[in-house]
Amino acid sequence: MTSDAQRIAIHVALGRCRAKDVHNVTGRGLVYCVITERGTEEREVPIYDRDLNAVHDAEKVQDDAQQEEFLLHLGKCVDPGLDDLQHDWNVVHASAAQRCEAFLKTLNLWDDSK
Repeated sequence: MTSDAQRIAIHVALGRCRAKDVHNVTGRGLVYCVITERGTEEREVPIYDRDLNAVHDAEKVQDDAQQEEFLLHLGKCVDPGLDDLQHDWNVVHASAAQRCEAFLKTLNLWDDSK
């Protein structure tokens, strides 16, 4: 999946916007509009695959079963052939991009065609 497709899929999965509301604005990237007390505001879609803090916030919404599945997917993303100690180290230090892939696979939203 492209970075933009991942960003949109995660943001939609978190219930923060609808896919059809996201637009690519030159110079700002992916944005969506929300209605607030002060009117309509544009907000940027976080760059989940490059921001560990943003993807960590997404991971927090998972229930126990999803967390277990997420760890299995994340382990496969980092390197399934390593010994236990090295494997655990790599999982703990997984990149934001690897975490996004595992998150989307956990929710069955990963799409290789995008």
